[in-house]
Amino acid sequence: MAKTKYRKVYCNKVIAFMSLGKSFNQFAHSIDVVTGTINTWRKTHPDFETASQRAEQASLAYWEDKLEEFILDKDVNTQLVKLLFAHRFKWYSCRPVESNQNTIDIPKVNITVSPGSENTFTLNDEQKPNCSVH
Repeated sequence: MAKTKYRKVYCNKVIAFMSLGKSFNQFAHSIDVVTGTINTWRKTHPDFETASQRAEQASLAYWEDKLEEFILDKDVNTQLVKLLFAHRFKWYSCRPVESNQNTIDIPKVNITVSPGSENTFTLNDEQKPNCSVH
């Protein structure tokens, strides 16, 4: 059996660490393992899986509290906040299309450029996506 770096003490450590808004990636780095190792521990150690769920919840709660503070701060970089929440917590302006397929339908766009005209175009309502990407 392969030697593991897993220690039961990591259950409390991951919760405390992520309560500061940190991620699993940051936790893995702090204990000198790769993120895949954390994922393996979650699958093979039920106590660590439970602790990890609590840690995820604590990290999200930290950032939700911060978001409440950001709302009142007129100097906050809203684009950076939006990027953080989209990346870390999969928060988007709209819900992604859920599908059991491995492909998505991309609307067809017809572009006509006339000599001497500007290279601009607009989408009609049938061509517009359901949400915007920033």
